[in-house]
Amino acid sequence: MIDAREASRLSGVPIETLKYWRRQPGRPGPKWTNVGRRVMYQTSDVIAWVEAQFTGEAHEGRGVGGRPTSTAIGA
Repeated sequence: MIDAREASRLSGVPIETLKYWRRQPGRPGPKWTNVGRRVMYQTSDVIAWVEAQFTGEAHEGRGVGGRPTSTAIGA
């Protein structure tokens, strides 16, 4: 398990964005849980979430932060 700071580094998503997403309905970011008072992520969940951004499973044609992916630009 990794903390929010490491999840931010691994995913390339700012820690404040991860924090914001945790408060949103539907939870747009990677899966997380509380361990005591700490927010923790499983490394495999963060990696799977990042990969889903590139395969279009999460947001068709959109990458991290809603920016178009390289494949969407040429489409």
